[in-house]
Amino acid sequence: MKFRTFLLAVAGMSALASAAIAADLPTVKGPAPAPVMAKVRLTDWTGFYAYGGVDANWVRADAKAPSAFGRLVYSGLGRAWAGGTVAASYMFDMGSWGLAPEIGLNYLHARVPVKASYSTVAYGPVGAPNVVGEKSVGSAVYGGVRGGFFNPSKTVFFYGLGGIVGRQIKDQAFTTSQYGVVGSVASATWNTINPTSWGKNGMKAGYLVGAGAEGKITERVTLTGRYIYEGYSGKTQVHRAEALLGYHF
Repeated sequence: MKFRTFLLAVAGMSALASAAIAADLPTVKGPAPAPVMAKVRLTDWTGFYAYGGVDANWVRADAKAPSAFGRLVYSGLGRAWAGGTVAASYMFDMGSWGLAPEIGLNYLHARVPVKASYSTVAYGPVGAPNVVGEKSVGSAVYGGVRGGFFNPSKTVFFYGLGGIVGRQIKDQAFTTSQYGVVGSVASATWNTINPTSWGKNGMKAGYLVGAGAEGKITERVTLTGRYIYEGYSGKTQVHRAEALLGYHF
């Protein structure tokens, strides 16, 4: 009986010792789980935009008289004028790329003097240019498409622009001494050839090309800077540098 009690006591002590040793052993654990990264939400540019802003315009008009007056060449004196633009566009966000049809109205009221360079004495002193008329370049309506790409964070849209434009362009000869030429052959010729060589005064069609960048100021407000070139028949040119604020509806 004593021996049996002794064995039970030894067994109990062994169990306690084993538990104590197990508690002191290091616990084997698996690798720590990878941290869960929050998904970054990029800006979605899709939607309707309205724009408004100011622009600086440089206008030039060149022309060469038709064969009947082939020895008379007219050159426009380039001038800078301030203007403004309002526009509407719809952006299609295609991930890294964007496409946006755009229509707009550009306000401009430029008056560009035109001089005549004589090449024979039939029209006056050789090589003596005189201002004989002017081109009045007015407002325009235009339509085009912007296409380009976004920066990696999708906060800036870089694009090229192409389209068509219709602008009010009027040709006019002087009959006063405003520029020191009254009733000259050159002035009379200018008045005669314009309706036949350049078409009737009024709205004239042309093309436009340009490039720009539009950046997000807030989720809905953007700022655009861009350059646009307009070309018309009769060698009339309009260069536009624009700054526009946009709103994403």
